[in-house]
Amino acid sequence: MIGSALLASTLILIVVSYRVAGRILKPVREINQLAAVINEQTLEQRIPLTGNRDEIDELATTLNEMFDRLHYSFLRQKTFLANASHELKTPLSCIKATTEALIDGIATNEQERTDYLERILSETDRMSRLVHDIMDTEQLESGKMHIRREKIDVAELLLHQADKLEPLLKEKRLSLLLRLETDKRYIWGDAGRLEQVLDNLLSNAIRYSPEESRIGLKLTEEKDLLNIIKK
Repeated sequence: MIGSALLASTLILIVVSYRVAGRILKPVREINQLAAVINEQTLEQRIPLTGNRDEIDELATTLNEMFDRLHYSFLRQKTFLANASHELKTPLSCIKATTEALIDGIATNEQERTDYLERILSETDRMSRLVHDIMDTEQLESGKMHIRREKIDVAELLLHQADKLEPLLKEKRLSLLLRLETDKRYIWGDAGRLEQVLDNLLSNAIRYSPEESRIGLKLTEEKDLLNIIKK
């Protein structure tokens, strides 16, 4: 009799314990299932909190904070790589257009041929620097680029840009009017980064301007500032 009662009590305890354990482990299983399906496409998903402010909610909060950091890091790196990819398009287009122009016999003498080859070499060097930026792990993690400080001749840089983009302009039968409306021409900054900005500005102008139109670019002075204006 006592043995039967003890057995029954033990069975009841086992059933109750199993049900209690099931209720405790259910949110843990749900957290595990959701965490297992979160990837770069679903990083915006978050584990819902139970509202009980217990260890389960602490675990869910910790995991959500980790997903927040992963999502931010992924978006930052994706943006950095997208920008870097965009930066490579202009030098590639310049190299392609200049090479095609050489093949078509645009150079009428050895000096012109040398000038066109130097443009290709210059753009190749710039692409190498851009690729180095892309492969810089520190920059990928921080989302920032290193900025150098050097003296820049802005007028010379604009003339160089106009000369470099000449093959792209000819492809669409466009003309570039460059006006230097100030004697001031020097600033301090990163020449490579400024060239990238000008590349984006002018390559977009070339891409979206109708054929046989004109792109205006001028350098003006306002107080202590030099302004580059596209029209």
